[in-house]
Amino acid sequence: MDNADHLLAEMIEMIKHCFPRKEGYGWKITKMHALATILYYVRMFGCAAGFSGETGERFLQVIVKDMARITQQRAVLFAEQCAFRRFEHTVFQHGFQCSVVPHLNLDYEKVNNFKNNSNTCGGSGEFTLTIEDVDHHGRGFSTVVWKSRDREKLKMGISETMKIAIYKFASGNNWVGMFQITGYTSFKLQPHGYEEAILFHANEYTHGEKWYDWAMVQFDGDVEDPEETVCPALILGFFKYATSGMPTPHLIEGLSHSPNHIYREGMLDDTMYAVVQSASKTLSWSTIEEDFVSPFHLGDVKSCVYIIDVECIIDPLYVFPDYGGIQSSKHFCVLPYKKWGRYFGDKIDYGDGDDSDGHNSHSDGGDEDEDEDEDGDENEYSNVEGQSGCV
Repeated sequence: MDNADHLLAEMIEMIKHCFPRKEGYGWKITKMHALATILYYVRMFGCAAGFSGETGERFLQVIVKDMARITQQRAVLFAEQCAFRRFEHTVFQHGFQCSVVPHLNLDYEKVNNFKNNSNTCGGSGEFTLTIEDVDHHGRGFSTVVWKSRDREKLKMGISETMKIAIYKFASGNNWVGMFQITGYTSFKLQPHGYEEAILFHANEYTHGEKWYDWAMVQFDGDVEDPEETVCPALILGFFKYATSGMPTPHLIEGLSHSPNHIYREGMLDDTMYAVVQSASKTLSWSTIEEDFVSPFHLGDVKSCVYIIDVECIIDPLYVFPDYGGIQSSKHFCVLPYKKWGRYFGDKIDYGDGDDSDGHNSHSDGGDEDEDEDEDGDENEYSNVEGQSGCV
């Protein structure tokens, strides 16, 4: 903990540099001062949860703010009316729990009945995409029918890139007739290491705007280290094939069936797929774990769009564009939250050496890191083009 002071100071300087505030007092605010003193109080009182003010803030919300909305808000009667409203709320709540809940058999306990070994949990925002007369260029006429009446009335669309990826895979495997897929605008997955399922969105319209989530994707490749075939990817949609006899990635690449054999046998693939647009080059976990925030370039739609099994999605990822940058394809991804503890733990723990030695050893590597950064992105991640999707 004694070695963390310079890291905290560096973080504050980076916040001021990356997010400049020109209005008012700039970064001369109370919360920034509180951040600067956090280590002092942790040394004095231990874990920050022991002196957190969240409990008091919540008490103020429940006792005063929530009750204030149903008072006359007059200064003379404000405190008295807040007390009466809180008393009435408590009586009603007690009566509901002791009388209404048992009478209506609402006193059940929610349990997780999900016993499947797969990491897939289910989708929402269902629609049916019908594709007709696909030619050898992957072009065809398509219609979207939504399960939701509201979306169907508004004739909501789906990702055009997702449509093109499905067209091209079908035409590339000698399919020229009509076929259907069942798609979803959001899907719950439970990647390895997560106790609860995570909801991924791929929606043209959510809360007034587009919402497409990012994830870390594991590709197949002829390499010994799987870490060399992972990279960030933008999720464009979720779907499964609804037409029997269709050539699919799992049947073609996974089971090595020919398109003619699939058609003759009338095979139906029930695999849940995701269409993703990946980074132009792979980005290893070791690089992200070292940098915390790592740059990458989103690949071109002509060469970096893949149909993958949803189980290839191994982690949610927070990604933001290079604001103010020249290249629109450049983005930055942040180390997933579950790995933060290890990252900061490694930064704080410098071993048994004294403070100055640990600090100097950390600083000596700075020049080398800067030289590597000047060489460009070639050494940070290898090319992803030519990798096949996980099936």
